[in-house]
Amino acid sequence: MPEAKIKVKLIRDEIRPSTDVEFWNKSAEDNAYFAETYGNPGLLISEELTLSDDQLTRTRIQTWNLMPGLITTIAADQYIKGMIARNVAYNEGAGITRDQQTFEMTDANGVVISVGTFPNGQTA
Repeated sequence: MPEAKIKVKLIRDEIRPSTDVEFWNKSAEDNAYFAETYGNPGLLISEELTLSDDQLTRTRIQTWNLMPGLITTIAADQYIKGMIARNVAYNEGAGITRDQQTFEMTDANGVVISVGTFPNGQTA
């Protein structure tokens, strides 16, 4: 019997003080790094951004194939650490807050097998 593929969905909200404040966005270099390092090997399945009706809350949802060592690899990735630091610094300067990041793990059939949260600002 083949091993079931587990997926993990990371969900994070950012709230800006007004629509005059731009949300931070990954640079072209950041996007290229993500595509090459995580997208091409099939680890990062998708990433979507949505805005609330009042345009103040942006939700980022990343869906990953959960492979052995994935969380440790991402946590140790110096490029991602730098990118997160740029994001946090921008948000602090712009008055943007981040809610706790939540995660949802599903089995190969899409059945939720685990949910939880990371401390505020921490990523997997």
